[in-house]
Amino acid sequence: MRLFGKTEDFTFSDGHLQAYCCSLVRGILNEALAGNLDFLDGAVFPHTCDSMQRLSDIWRINTSFSLHGDLVLPVKLNTDTAKTYMVDVLKLFMQRTGEQLGVVITGEDLEKAIQETNSIRKALCDLAAMRERSPGAVSGSDMYVAACASMIMAPSEWLDTMNS
Repeated sequence: MRLFGKTEDFTFSDGHLQAYCCSLVRGILNEALAGNLDFLDGAVFPHTCDSMQRLSDIWRINTSFSLHGDLVLPVKLNTDTAKTYMVDVLKLFMQRTGEQLGVVITGEDLEKAIQETNSIRKALCDLAAMRERSPGAVSGSDMYVAACASMIMAPSEWLDTMNS
């Protein structure tokens, strides 16, 4: 699941962030501090930018979620060392996430998640191709909704919806 946050009010987050932080970071932190994300077990933060890294630190210090993780993926993807690093990062991530949630995450679980993600990616590519072939068949708004839904719905539910 991906968090987006609301962009109209940053009452809770503004006191924790630099003025240059983007609305995505502000909105996500604001939602967490306001208690609107209490249904989550926690969050994992990708190492994408300085603001996202600071969000991770601020989240860890100012919330009480049971799960907190940082995921630092390789920048170069076309070397053997990058592959080794990626495998090591994912193994450690699976172990730590499982420990924090009190579950065992297996290689099969990861493989299933990857297969579902690849199926979603393929379905979105197919939808985009359909839109390109027949522009009136799928509007830009519908494409946007499908893409956003793919990030917030359970993968199996999204795939079932798209296949029906």
